Amino acid sequence: MHKISHGYQTRLDVHEITLRKYYGDSFLGTARVRLDSLSFDPVDAPKRDEVNQLKRIFAKQGCWRLGPESHVKALISKERLRDALRSSNCTEDQLRQPPNAIPVELIFPLDVELLCFRG
Repeated sequence: MHKISHGYQTRLDVHEITLRKYYGDSFLGTARVRLDSLSFDPVDAPKRDEVNQLKRIFAKQGCWRLGPESHVKALISKERLRDALRSSNCTEDQLRQPPNAIPVELIFPLDVELLCFRG
């Protein structure tokens, strides 16, 4: 077992606090979106055959999607979000506090892709 030095852990703690503050300030909420609305950085992108396999499994069996371990972080401009909320008849409050604890579904035009972090 490796021992982490106190100074190194302190630096990690400061970095983690900074990241949590950043994500807390920029986090707008949780929503369900179609898989074809997602795009990934080529370096971080999941393999196409893995995605297709998951789509087949999800179509047949469904998926556990409410837990944070099933969520994907994505970037969206305020304008695109506003448009999606309007076309989906949703509010920003529903993103932060989903009705019945089930995230609302946001509908995007076919030409809009959300840039996701980590495939």
